[in-house]
Amino acid sequence: DVLIFPMFHPWNPLLQAELKDIPAIVFVHDPLPHPGFGNRLLRYWEDRSLHLAAGLVVFSESFLPAIAARGGKPENTRVVPLPVNASLPADRAEELSIEPVDFLFIGRITSYKGLEVLLKAFEQVSAQRTSATLRIAGRGDLRPYQELLRKLPNIDLCNIWIDEGAIPAYIRASKVVVLPYTSATQSGIVPLAASVGAAVLATRTGGLPEQIEHGVNGWLVEPNNAEQLSAAMLRLLDDAPLRTEIGTALNQEYANKRNWKHVAQGLMELIGNILPSDQSGGAL
Repeated sequence: DVLIFPMFHPWNPLLQAELKDIPAIVFVHDPLPHPGFGNRLLRYWEDRSLHLAAGLVVFSESFLPAIAARGGKPENTRVVPLPVNASLPADRAEELSIEPVDFLFIGRITSYKGLEVLLKAFEQVSAQRTSATLRIAGRGDLRPYQELLRKLPNIDLCNIWIDEGAIPAYIRASKVVVLPYTSATQSGIVPLAASVGAAVLATRTGGLPEQIEHGVNGWLVEPNNAEQLSAAMLRLLDDAPLRTEIGTALNQEYANKRNWKHVAQGLMELIGNILPSDQSGGAL
């Protein structure tokens, strides 16, 4: 009854055009490109996919204007939560033995992730807590950060691709997950942290404030501000009850309000909107 494209690929608009009699729903992960990731050709094909779509799904309400500016129909666009990957193996964390650290940066290493800001903040943290530790786990080019890395103590570098199934184990082995992003649409690390009840420290950028409510289920600071970030890191490092409180609240938020039932409900409402009434009644 419906074609669903959960990820963008240049083939999508070709398939949509070939199968134009079947309504298509397209998931848009990045309504605006990350800095340094703009590609005009890919943007053209993604715009073609959006224009051919009967319905669109995004993960952050703050990017609805960007979708409308690209030609998406507001009445046929739905915001759904980015949930925990239900296929993660439940016992994966127990299979791994990872040394504990205080702070964790995990994921693809690229400029908009704010690693430089984090390293500058950790330099300030280290000056006050000489035993503080930071793990950087993920694949990417570390050459731009070599000068900072050389002078910082207690940093564990895991410059490798981390399989999604192993990420919860890394999160469990840390006190605070730090997302120092300078730009973001949303973060897949947040629901993974929620799955194990971890404390998350993030920046107020893009859709992250929709995933994290400051002081309730996480901690937020302004992007590109090493001083604010270091102060928040010290606060969370020294306050174990606060870490437990915000980690538990994040876990409950995702379990109760950002689960797969809510994703399915939003998707089925959208399908009901775009299908003829005689078809949607059967589908729903």
